[in-house]
Amino acid sequence: MARADVCSLPVRDESVPVVVGMFFHTDLEDFAAVARQVARCLRPGGRFIYAGLHPCFIGPFVNRVSEADEDRLQFLPGYGRVGWANRASGDGTGLGGRVGFHHKTLGAFLGAIAASGLRIGDVREFASTGVVLPRNIGLVAEKAR
Repeated sequence: MARADVCSLPVRDESVPVVVGMFFHTDLEDFAAVARQVARCLRPGGRFIYAGLHPCFIGPFVNRVSEADEDRLQFLPGYGRVGWANRASGDGTGLGGRVGFHHKTLGAFLGAIAASGLRIGDVREFASTGVVLPRNIGLVAEKAR
């Protein structure tokens, strides 16, 4: 086991067949730096598999507190602003409301991966019962052979 800064991984270039990440893009400012590190470490043909909060439907600009009861969402201004928010969606009592939340637009999120040189092959949105719009997003990106 090794601990390291995700923006400067102690891993040889093109040495890893698969990188899996989950729910961290809202925890850091420079997701693009992480995507570049992933691309550097992946072997040609290697895959990056990621799942996280949906950039369009989770954040400081949407109130999902009464979503299940009222079968609706309340959208507020702010989707286009990329940066630290002092509260996550809803009433701010969730984890993001306590520790912070770095909002990225869908373009900033997917663009960081595409700009790293990885090819996005599949994107899925995940929702559960009682939700109006998906809460989570997943993707698979591949390094060119």
